[in-house]
Amino acid sequence: MDQERARYLNEVGATLLCLNVPVGTQLIFDNKQMLAASLFKGYKMIPEGLHLFSYSAVNVEDKESISPNMNSCFIWFNKSQVIVKRWNVADEDFESSTTIQQQERDAYIQSVREHEFDQNLGAYPVDQESHLEWKQLTDTITQRLLDRILPIGGTIIGDLSESWMIESEKKNKNQTSNDRKEREILDKLERDLKDFKSKYNNEIEEDDNCDDDDNNNNNEKEIKKNNIEEVKETWGIPYYSKIPKTPKNLTPVQLSKWNMDRSQALEILLKRYYAGWEIEGLIGELQFSFVLFVYGLSYRAFVQWKSLLTLLLDCDQSVKDRPQLYTRLMVTLRHQFQVGPSDLFSSDLTSNIFLKPLLKNFIESIFTSNNNNKNDRMDQDDENNNNNNQFKKNNNNNNSILDDDEDNDIITTKISRSKQPTSTTTTSTTTTTTTNNNISIENEKEQQQLNSNLLKEILTLKRYLEFKFKWHLDLFEIPDDFDQFNPYDQENEDKPMIVITDHDF
Repeated sequence: MDQERARYLNEVGATLLCLNVPVGTQLIFDNKQMLAASLFKGYKMIPEGLHLFSYSAVNVEDKESISPNMNSCFIWFNKSQVIVKRWNVADEDFESSTTIQQQERDAYIQSVREHEFDQNLGAYPVDQESHLEWKQLTDTITQRLLDRILPIGGTIIGDLSESWMIESEKKNKNQTSNDRKEREILDKLERDLKDFKSKYNNEIEEDDNCDDDDNNNNNEKEIKKNNIEEVKETWGIPYYSKIPKTPKNLTPVQLSKWNMDRSQALEILLKRYYAGWEIEGLIGELQFSFVLFVYGLSYRAFVQWKSLLTLLLDCDQSVKDRPQLYTRLMVTLRHQFQVGPSDLFSSDLTSNIFLKPLLKNFIESIFTSNNNNKNDRMDQDDENNNNNNQFKKNNNNNNSILDDDEDNDIITTKISRSKQPTSTTTTSTTTTTTTNNNISIENEKEQQQLNSNLLKEILTLKRYLEFKFKWHLDLFEIPDDFDQFNPYDQENEDKPMIVITDHDF
């Protein structure tokens, strides 16, 4: 990178200043991992937009081992913004943003702007492929989604050690976990909850000493107690969308329909959480869960990603109703498969039980439905042609009958007069019908284009999976007219696996 470009990126890029970070602390910024060195003070030249900062404290007893617990926070950087974080040695975590006094914070920000920390700040890899990769993985996540989904305080508590501990207990019930980091994080969480509860209990006791007999006081106490319980359940855990459960009192027919096609459940979820911004909301949450699982090592995020993907790939009617949503889903999945852990997609546990059957059934249902729709349209066109031919034949017969009536001038005159307003009405009706037909034709063309885009993305994803993981996803024979969309056939085998389209930029 030349000096002029470096100077420009330093001016417009944001800065994350990290103070007092212990040597050996594991740090992940977006999709780049590193261990903190003695002079490390943070990152500079950060492009504006969404970024993920994850960290895990070094194990003092065994510095070569890395704790499985990793805390994460999503940060939306503005142009030239400076964010200051300071490590707390006792808590082995970064302090809350309110801990640093504003005057001290302003002094650090001014020092950054005067380039006093430049030698200690790592440059963000703006010009590397990893940055494009990160943008593709998170291009649907918005600030609106972060406001809805992030937990209280904004920091997501690492939970991967919980799944490890469960597996360890299954293998050997006599063994107990000696993970010091896990114990300390749980203790810290318990202390925070106790402090939070103590604060609100004191306020409730003060309310008890008041002489006001109004029932509103009791309601406020109850609300505060409920808030404490809610904080216990959601502390450090994102507010993920909940997959709708099977409704009660369904008839056997309704129950079968609910289980065979999950479109009703998907529509309930969209209406509950993302009404009016379905693509940005739902696909954004899918991207949020994936990057948090892969780079933030969150087991809960993997469970949510799997749940959302299972729901989306088990809907038939929603694919027809929301082709744009599913087109965006296919693009997102392709990017995720390109960077995700290979064992996640190639192991027997996930590929044979989870991903592969889902994708097979989804692709089969899409193309089966598409072929049926083509046949229905052909039948409809034949029926319309027959009706038009019959209409023309009737008109010709009527004209020949009128030509034979040459003796009834008065009747002909009356008929002519009576037909004048009818002709005007008919012309108006014909114009309206023509306009409606044009609108209908335009809508049909637009719908066909949306469906065509969806089919292209599905085939691109299918060919990529077959090329990379050697999966065979054909449960049927794909028509020849779709082969032109295959970028992974034998003719293209020397080309790179990553397919970049125009809208990726």
